[in-house]
Amino acid sequence: MIPHVLTRRSSLVFFGAVLPTTAIAEAAVPTERAVALKMKKLFDELMIFKSNPKFHELGFNPVSPFKIWSGNVTQLRGEMRRIQRAILIKAGFTAFPNDLYNIAIDYMKSAGRETEYTISARKAFKTTFANVIGS
Repeated sequence: MIPHVLTRRSSLVFFGAVLPTTAIAEAAVPTERAVALKMKKLFDELMIFKSNPKFHELGFNPVSPFKIWSGNVTQLRGEMRRIQRAILIKAGFTAFPNDLYNIAIDYMKSAGRETEYTISARKAFKTTFANVIGS
């Protein structure tokens, strides 16, 4: 006999709390603040490794230790797709996960030096963090 494993939906049914599918889907949508906090963590990590010669050499290729960071940016992009862009802009976002990846590529190509783009992107990130999380 296969043991029964309670999933979130089956446990809700089991305990008599059947929620409409839309309520469950809405609960899975991250808040703007949660997204901004994750983006700030990734931004801070980038500021640490942007000048690392290994990053300039390997970038995000499969054997690079920075590939995990790139995967985390991709995951965050997926989370943000569940929030309408207009809502994010209204919440104060001026930078987005794609910008994280783009600024990283610019740092990789410039060996960690600031460029016109990185200066502009850093300002957009700092504005986003100040607007959304207050830091």
